Amino acid sequence: MVKPKPKLKRKGLIPPSITAIFVIILVIMTTIAIASAQMSRTETVEAQKMSVIPSETNKPVTEPENAPEQKPAETPAPTTPEPVKDPNGCEAKGMWYRADNNECIPKPAAAATNAAPTGGGSGSCQAEIAKYDWGQSTATQVMLAESGGDPGIVNYNPATLDHSVGCFQVNIWGANARTRPSQAALQNAATNVEFAYRIYVGNGHSFIGQWGVCRGKVSCY
Repeated sequence: MVKPKPKLKRKGLIPPSITAIFVIILVIMTTIAIASAQMSRTETVEAQKMSVIPSETNKPVTEPENAPEQKPAETPAPTTPEPVKDPNGCEAKGMWYRADNNECIPKPAAAATNAAPTGGGSGSCQAEIAKYDWGQSTATQVMLAESGGDPGIVNYNPATLDHSVGCFQVNIWGANARTRPSQAALQNAATNVEFAYRIYVGNGHSFIGQWGVCRGKVSCY
């Protein structure tokens, strides 16, 4: 009996080794594609997050914590103009300016010299002193030390605020002129001594503190 011939296996056109290599390559490429896609997705998400977070350049500028406090610039205080010493032009009129009442007053005849007799006085200082109830001797000494007995004498000295007239040198400087007789009136011995007596009585029947000569020239006790 003739044995049948065994069937020959048909060999494929592509060897199995090459097919295995192709499969491996295909797996690797698929893996790489999947990884690339995953990385691309991650980068897209990160980019979206970055677009939401404000950049450093867009952040508002804040002052440093230790920055010195900025003080507003000080404006200079307005300067006060100096007061006009003679707003009424008294000097141009040959008169004195009186600041207390803003008026011009005539310059006394004795303005050029202190304690100079001016004339125009009337009456007797000594005779008028005798008419009043005060220490006659002390009153006479004060009167002589002040005026030398001349009822017309005027002592005008702006440096010492002095405008003293007559027997007892009654001072009519500044505000005193409002409540005391005028220079012309005080050059009359009767008016001058009578006003001096009123000052004496108002001072507690004392010359001390009202007449400067009591400080050294005359013992007024």
